[in-house]
Amino acid sequence: MSRALIVAAARTVDAVGCQQHCHDLESRIARLGIRIHELVIEPLSADWHSPEPEDHFRSGCAPIEALARARSLIGEGIEAVVIRGEDLIKSDYGRDERLRLMAVYGEHYPLTLAYNDLAGDFLKRHRGDEQQFRQIARALFDNYKLSYRHALADDYSPICCPTSAGTGR
Repeated sequence: MSRALIVAAARTVDAVGCQQHCHDLESRIARLGIRIHELVIEPLSADWHSPEPEDHFRSGCAPIEALARARSLIGEGIEAVVIRGEDLIKSDYGRDERLRLMAVYGEHYPLTLAYNDLAGDFLKRHRGDEQQFRQIARALFDNYKLSYRHALADDYSPICCPTSAGTGR
């Protein structure tokens, strides 16, 4: 049985962050002659109503869906999977265009409002409050960062670690 491991992860937000270690690892894997299966997280500009190509993901859950697909591929014997995507939401889209593209449920119900409603429903269903929700979100993010650091072990570099608001923490 194959184990699925995240061996590198990075993001760049507002020009803060580093993805070079991911590119270097991908190059090393390719030089070993290992086929790399690519999964793509599509940008906001992708037509929401167009057919989704195989191994492309388009939604707020796209990263989770891509991770699940990567795990499945590894279980099927694929040795390496890369998940990539780029969306410069702040710089590539004006406010009006961004809101228009996020209106997948109609122009009067943007995704941002849908996510807020979903969070509210989650709190009601689990009898929680906003403070509890924020504590859980913070604990999950801290756990993800810790898992990321452990996955990199000796290769860990804070400059390449996903951060909240580019603080390096």
